[in-house]
Amino acid sequence: MYRIYTKREYLEYLTQTALGLGKGDKITLATMTFSPEVQEINQLADALCHAAKSGADVTLQLDAYSFIIYKSKLGPLLIGSVPSRLFGRIFNQRRTAINALKDSGVNAIITNRPTKRLYNPFGGRSHIKWAIINNLVLTGGCNLSDPDQDDLMISWEDPKLAKTLTGITNNFSNHPTTSKSFDSTDRTININSDTNLLLDAGVKHQSLILDSAVGLIDAADKSVVFTCQFFPRGKILQSLQSAHDRGVDVKIIYNHPSQHTFPFNLLHYWVKHSAKAKGAAKLFSYERNKSQSYLHSKIILTDKAVMIGSHNYVDAGVDFGTSEVSILSTNPQIKKAIQPRIKQRA
Repeated sequence: MYRIYTKREYLEYLTQTALGLGKGDKITLATMTFSPEVQEINQLADALCHAAKSGADVTLQLDAYSFIIYKSKLGPLLIGSVPSRLFGRIFNQRRTAINALKDSGVNAIITNRPTKRLYNPFGGRSHIKWAIINNLVLTGGCNLSDPDQDDLMISWEDPKLAKTLTGITNNFSNHPTTSKSFDSTDRTININSDTNLLLDAGVKHQSLILDSAVGLIDAADKSVVFTCQFFPRGKILQSLQSAHDRGVDVKIIYNHPSQHTFPFNLLHYWVKHSAKAKGAAKLFSYERNKSQSYLHSKIILTDKAVMIGSHNYVDAGVDFGTSEVSILSTNPQIKKAIQPRIKQRA
C-alpha cells in the first residue's frame, strides 16, 4: 500500500505523471517553496501547464515565502507588493512561471501574503507539502525546489483523504492565511486503525505535531532515530536526552552547521554549543559530513511507531506559527519501508 520516494524520485514522478493527465484528472500540489529557476522544477511547471491545457484540474499552492526571501536575497513581498522584476533574476523567473501557470489554466494560490510593512518574514508560513493525484496521496518533507536535497515522501491510495486534502488546499484561496483557513484549529485525520494524518493550523505556540512527537519519543522503550536538518532543542531535545538517560538507543542525524545558509549556520552553531553546555554531548555522534547532501527529511522512528512529515520539531517554528503536516503510524509496513532509508543516513 505504501511507497517511499526520494526527492528526486518524487519530482520525476510528478513531472511524468502530470504529462499524462487530461480531462477528468486532478492534481493538487502544496509546497512552501517553489523554484522554477531550477531545471527540474521548471520541467514540472511545464508539465503542469500541459496537464491544465489537456483538461486536467490542476492546483498549485505555494507560500508567499518564495517571494519574500531567497538565501540572502530579499524578495518583492518582503517590503510590500513590488514588481518581482525589480529584485533580480530569481524572483523574476518565479513571477514569470506563476503567470505562465495561470495563463495555462492552473489554479496557482500564493498563501500567507504579508499585509504590513514590518513583520517577521519567517512567521505565519505554510510549511505543508503534499501532492494529490486523483486518488493518490503523497506527503512528507519535499518542497518543489532543490532536487538534490536528502528528503522523502510517502504515498498511498486513499480516495477519501485525497478529496479532503484537495478541498483543504482549494480553501486556502478563500482566506488571507492558512491559520484562518484551518479556523486556528490543529486537527487529526484518521486514515485507518494504525495511521493518522496530523495538521498544525499555524497558530503561534500551538502544535499538535510537536506534542505528538514528544509523546512518541517519551513512549520509546528500545530505540529512537531522529532525522532533521537541524540539531533539536527545546522540548524535543529534552525528550531525546531523557530517552538516552533511561537506556534507549538514541540516534540524532542532522546537518553540519556549515551546510546552512546565513544566518541559520550561526544559529545552528549556537544551538549545538548550548546543547553541549547542558550535557547533550553524547548525542552528537551522527552529525552529517560537510560534503554530504543537505538533509531535509524529518523522521522520528522508534520501536513503537514512525512519524514523517514537514515539521522540523524545533520550537521556533511553533513560536512563529507555522502550518505543518505529518503522518503518525504504528503500521509495520511503513516502518519497514522507512528503516532502510534511515540506515542510508546514519
